Amino acid sequence: MTATAETLTVSSELRAHRIDLPYNVLLDGKAATRSRVQIVLERVQNTNARSIAYNYKRIGSSLYRDIKALDDIPDALTLAGMVYRYDNLQSRILQDAYDRVATQVLPLVTGRDGTLKSLTDILSVKADDDISVDEAVFRMQVLDYINSQTGIHIQYIDETTLKQIQNFMRTSPTVADFQKAIDAYFRADWPSRSYTIARTESHNAAMASVDYSVRNTNVDRDKTKTWRISGSNTRPTHQAMDGVTVPFEDPFKVPTNYGGTDTMMFPGDTSRGAGAGNIINCRCWYTQAYAD
Repeated sequence: MTATAETLTVSSELRAHRIDLPYNVLLDGKAATRSRVQIVLERVQNTNARSIAYNYKRIGSSLYRDIKALDDIPDALTLAGMVYRYDNLQSRILQDAYDRVATQVLPLVTGRDGTLKSLTDILSVKADDDISVDEAVFRMQVLDYINSQTGIHIQYIDETTLKQIQNFMRTSPTVADFQKAIDAYFRADWPSRSYTIARTESHNAAMASVDYSVRNTNVDRDKTKTWRISGSNTRPTHQAMDGVTVPFEDPFKVPTNYGGTDTMMFPGDTSRGAGAGNIINCRCWYTQAYAD
């Protein structure tokens, strides 16, 4: 039986379908030079990326079967319908992931997680500072962010999928050529793309959760935030941001490849209209500090 968007369900069960992400090796290799907070955050991202990647591989497999079942090359409207039919499933996958990440990140910021005895890597905390968080407000703000931004992220993903398959439609002289191109795309390229989506979304979820966690701490001092890059293999527009510090409530002004700027509250933020060029596969993070 061919799976459809209606029969697929969100699953994080990976024991039988383990995805080999070479991410723990990367983290372990950098452990000596990275802050403990960043390492723990990235491990949270890695865990959730596995689940997102697994579910996007399943979406790709189902979409592949949908297209292969056709007797002819689909027209643009038919193809769009096939891609968009998975939007509700994508929404559940991403919303579940953001909710899980938020649950795991909050204790890191408030200090209730046993992994982190000190938060000096992420906040300039004084002994008399109250870094407790109103968890109800925090969860409401994260939920609002999820609801407002999930559709934007799905649009980015759908547009890329449509463009890639439409290119096969334009360049395939016969149905057999089109089917061959589709075979290659979903068998060779889609797993890698699922990984890119997963890394991007788990990272964005972690950065949003940190932002709203810190935003809700009960510390009556001004805060600043500083953009940080994760390594040398960073896009030039983000290399230019490394070390830039702004008041916590202000957005970063991040250069784009086209000469303009995107305003972003944190790396991965799309709430102010940042384009895919500053979002996809970003690994930047940021630190926050309280004023004396």
